[in-house]
Amino acid sequence: MEALVERGLTKSVGVSNFNVTQLSDVLKATTVPCVVIQIENHPFLDQKELIDLCKSKNVTVTSYSPLGSPDRPCVHILLFAQFRASDKDPSLLTHPVIKEMSETKGCTPGQLLIAYHLEQGLVCIPKSVTPSRIQENFGALDVKLTDEDIKKLDDTCCNFRACTWYMWKGHIHYPFEDS
Repeated sequence: MEALVERGLTKSVGVSNFNVTQLSDVLKATTVPCVVIQIENHPFLDQKELIDLCKSKNVTVTSYSPLGSPDRPCVHILLFAQFRASDKDPSLLTHPVIKEMSETKGCTPGQLLIAYHLEQGLVCIPKSVTPSRIQENFGALDVKLTDEDIKKLDDTCCNFRACTWYMWKGHIHYPFEDS
């Protein structure tokens, strides 16, 4: 990727699904800065160490599956049955703390969860194909969260990862063994 930047074929370099160790190694080994990382991120998954590293190194964090990916919209669902959502999976959208806070704030749970990312200075990419839902998501811009609200949402963490990429488990660079 560095050669592509040097040749002017791309403007910048980013990574996806890296853990703290992997990102640290890349940042040390490259001359072209990594400017963005895309990771699964939501209150149920503790990514604070990785996010703190990114902020300290000026790497923009893009959060995918910010609502916990209840329908697992990823293409790989069709190929790997274990990616399908289960009734046993925790649900961000129906969690009592999230429901109560969204009612108090006068917003939907989805808007609250999007605001959770925005309030922390993160890029958030919720998936939706429904025009009314897309419009509803913009309401997150009006939701204001305090540090106490963020802490309360962080306290719901159960280290649930919706997109585990199990088809790569066992690969030397599988990112979810270390963190």
